[in-house]
Amino acid sequence: MRVASVQFNASRSKDENLKRILSYIEYASKIGVELVVFPEYSMFFPLDRDSLKFSECIDGGFIGEIKRYARDCNVNVVVNFSEKADDPHGRVYDTSVLISSSGEVLSVYRKTHLFDAFNVRESDYIVPGNSLAKPVRLGEFNVGLLICYDIRFPETARNLALNGCTLICVSSAWYGGVLKEVHLLTMIVARAIENGVYVVMANQTQPRFCGRSCIVDPYGVMLADAGEREGVMVYSDISVERLNDVRRNLPLLSQRRPELYIQK
Repeated sequence: MRVASVQFNASRSKDENLKRILSYIEYASKIGVELVVFPEYSMFFPLDRDSLKFSECIDGGFIGEIKRYARDCNVNVVVNFSEKADDPHGRVYDTSVLISSSGEVLSVYRKTHLFDAFNVRESDYIVPGNSLAKPVRLGEFNVGLLICYDIRFPETARNLALNGCTLICVSSAWYGGVLKEVHLLTMIVARAIENGVYVVMANQTQPRFCGRSCIVDPYGVMLADAGEREGVMVYSDISVERLNDVRRNLPLLSQRRPELYIQK
């Protein structure tokens, strides 16, 4: 399977961001990409009281148009958007969806771990989800979804792996700053190695975020890296044979001893 990660900076204009997303889907189709992943906050950024009014339901026009393009271009898509929530404070869900090449929504995941750290408070604008989305079958892979700050909590990726996940797609808007890029890449590689999975991570980039959108194999090999460039797509071919070979040689999931990990 050929997979791709798109690194672009979303603006306040939902319409302009949608145009860019659709153009990347069309380009992905031309180069044989079967699955393309977009960053967190692809619908618009920044999140504030003025922009939140542009949030939509999952059956709204933003996701509807992406579904149509996914079908017309025969490409599977992971895209992140601001989903309306029934919240008394006007907050939204930070939601990623996996859309099939036939235009169907296969998986919906609402970010569970909110970034309330380093003087940022996502919880001022976002309602946390309460469950991880079960992996879904896509070709030879079982695809799971995570969003940005989730990867700082290794239990999230481990839960997906124990439920059969072999490919984790991470939509990110990972802020830049001292050691932030180091943390991001370290954890992306660690989540791949410790679970024996492929990881495709799409991030926004400078000046606010740190870029480094990438594709990592189950041994932690960096197959593609977007660096800090804006408006680029990187891609790589991944194989279930490689994944099975890694898991045969390094059978971490089957060697776990969960009886030792229970907090007493």
